[in-house]
Amino acid sequence: MLHKILYLSSSVNLWGARRSLLDILTHLDKETFSPIVVCSSRGHLTEKLDEIKIPYRIIRMRLWRKGKYFPWIPSTVMCLAKLIKKERISLVHSNSHSDAPYGILACRFRKTPVISHIRDIIQPDKVGKYLLKYADRVIAVSNAAAKPFKDINNKSRKLLVINNSIDLNSFKSSEDIRGKLNISKKELVIGIVGQISRLKGHDVFLKAASIILKKNKNVKFLIAGEVRRERDQGLCEAFIRRLNLRENVIFAGFRNDIANVMSAIDILAFPTLKESFGRSAIEAMTQRKPVVASNVGGVPEIVNHGKTGILVPSGDAEELADGLLELINDKEKTEYMGKEGLKVVRKKFDIKDMMNRIENVYKELLDN
Repeated sequence: MLHKILYLSSSVNLWGARRSLLDILTHLDKETFSPIVVCSSRGHLTEKLDEIKIPYRIIRMRLWRKGKYFPWIPSTVMCLAKLIKKERISLVHSNSHSDAPYGILACRFRKTPVISHIRDIIQPDKVGKYLLKYADRVIAVSNAAAKPFKDINNKSRKLLVINNSIDLNSFKSSEDIRGKLNISKKELVIGIVGQISRLKGHDVFLKAASIILKKNKNVKFLIAGEVRRERDQGLCEAFIRRLNLRENVIFAGFRNDIANVMSAIDILAFPTLKESFGRSAIEAMTQRKPVVASNVGGVPEIVNHGKTGILVPSGDAEELADGLLELINDKEKTEYMGKEGLKVVRKKFDIKDMMNRIENVYKELLDN
């Protein structure tokens, strides 16, 4: 029997959560499960869905718990409930905690099982405010993300930790992009990859760049990612002017070819202030790049300090600079950590293992 799975993703940007959703949709066993996605609007995500031929519907899911959007909640829930009935949906999978309440309420009308994927570190009080205790299963991307759910009765395996993973067969560098970015082969490149926002520590990255350049002029700093808010872009540009970094910082903007970007850099900086997992870290590790990262949230579950990278206190530019300089000045250690990082990805973050575990959750719920 072919089971239809409805995935909910109000956001359509291609930041970590949506890229992880695309991984699930791409590798889903299509002989057993038939996916449909609901998005709030069209955008980068729906363009990708068109490419991989996954059907989607547009139903506006406004920000939960915003008082001004309360009048629209009932109609959104009813639209989802009607879609569940019309398409004979077997199971609903919400891609984030913010989408979960809509799926949970719609499924109560139809008595359809619902899964809530937790991709952020949320405050314990939000477990109730986002109705997450009413989900049939909660999947957290790391032990750190699972902590707020410690009070959930887990005798029935309601809470599971399933790490995000990566397809090593497809995540491969196909082009040397250094020339296009005006980076010479002799220059060492430190990159920060992901959405451009203060939360990701771009200001800390630029302060560390200023410290490093006082000791080593032969370094370029690559910033690749989509701007979350215009003020974040302005913040970066202000730091670049103030610290006189314009000659050494390259903005690559939003990139679809992340494997090429990771291949072009020598070291990944990951100075995030808050992080449930850290997809960029495993992407760098697939390309044999060491990671200097903040010791927060789920990051230590990926980066093994002293083996695959260096962990530093979050928000500390001097510590970040020291960690990066340690690798800049030790090529042998950099290469060793890069090789060990790839081994870790192969062992812990293989896409096949992730999909087996997720599909087993589907089967358990559908068999009940």
